[in-house]
Amino acid sequence: MELHKDESNDERPTHPLPEDILKMPRNETVCQYCGISYLIHNEIKLLEDRLKAAETELDKYCGLEKREEELKQQLQLTTSSLSVTEKRYAVVRYSTVYHKYLLSSQMLDLLHSIRTKN
Repeated sequence: MELHKDESNDERPTHPLPEDILKMPRNETVCQYCGISYLIHNEIKLLEDRLKAAETELDKYCGLEKREEELKQQLQLTTSSLSVTEKRYAVVRYSTVYHKYLLSSQMLDLLHSIRTKN
């Protein structure tokens, strides 16, 4: 069913109901239990289904902002931890290079002293 919006911003059918339906007696077009028109009842049920689907979709998005904030905090902690680890690695690497330098210097001094003795 095509709908268009009128001046009051309400949705109205673009095409009127078929003449056969308009000529039907009221007792054939309404629910005998609740008195609601079958057409309206059908539309309401479709809208209820759409509403339920929209609520389900909305539930998926609830809490995303909180989760995003938690992930940002984790990222900051990880970045901070990585920075500390990189600094420690640089110190260890420098220390290792420095120790190698000292050892090689000591070895050279030892070789030099051995050569001078001979």
